[in-house]
Amino acid sequence: MPLSAKTDLLPITQTTLLQIFVIFSGINSESFSKPIASLLVQCYNCISAKTKAVLNAFKYSRIEGGNQVARRRVVTTKYEIIQVASEFFMSVGYSNTSPKMIAEELGLSTGNITYYFPTKEHLLAVVVEMLCDFQWRMLEAEAGRGIGSAASICLETMTVAVACDESEIARDFFTAAFQSELCRNFLRENHVERAKKIFATECGAWTDEEFHQSELLVMGLQYAAIVPTNADIPVKTRIAGALNQILSIYNVEADIRKKEIDRVLEHDCRGISKRVLQEFVSFVEKTNDKTLEAMIQNNRRKSSSVVSDADAV
Repeated sequence: MPLSAKTDLLPITQTTLLQIFVIFSGINSESFSKPIASLLVQCYNCISAKTKAVLNAFKYSRIEGGNQVARRRVVTTKYEIIQVASEFFMSVGYSNTSPKMIAEELGLSTGNITYYFPTKEHLLAVVVEMLCDFQWRMLEAEAGRGIGSAASICLETMTVAVACDESEIARDFFTAAFQSELCRNFLRENHVERAKKIFATECGAWTDEEFHQSELLVMGLQYAAIVPTNADIPVKTRIAGALNQILSIYNVEADIRKKEIDRVLEHDCRGISKRVLQEFVSFVEKTNDKTLEAMIQNNRRKSSSVVSDADAV
């Protein structure tokens, strides 16, 4: 819409000015208090008529004109990008999802996506962290024990292996996670911290370096269960073999290993794996911004810790 005298007559409210500021700055409008919004209006009252006309024209063409891109830009957050990415990763596959697809779904430019997440791998890393956190809590309840049970580690490996056996989309997602350096860094540190608690009795004399070295072997076994070299081997056989090796790495005695593995294989493997992935999408939709931001910051701290440990070694 060309600038004219008419545009200068359009009223501009605190809300509208705040919307304009948010569109330019990319900051969530919920971060502003009423006093700050009032201050913006005071600033508006001090600017020239020509500048007011520009702002009003922008308001008319981008907000009141019904432009959905502008409206969505005001409310779109990092969290909503992750929501859409999670849905795409779990429905069409990680490899088939592009930043452009996510941007179009939200009515954004690709640049808006890469501002928060430089690459698709960065998005994957956040989704993997959320899935790990959600899956661990869910499988703890399934195992019927408190946090730190070996059964939960077994169930986690089984759930991922069965999901990959059942679904090309799941296999694509988890394969990408294991092949991603960002995801491996998080997974390794996360698994090491759990192993220290779960196997405190069996590995009480281990150093941090020994736990990290063992985790490299464990991740290799888990990856082999997900992407088998011989597709003719039944999934339960692959799972049992991987779990036996994983528990033996952590010095779990043979009779206890057998008991834990048999107990895990009695569960409804396919039902659990489907439920985990289906309920995860719902979980992401309901997670609020503050919770997500806390998880992202925690992920960054863990990744930094892993890099520091690697440098030290």
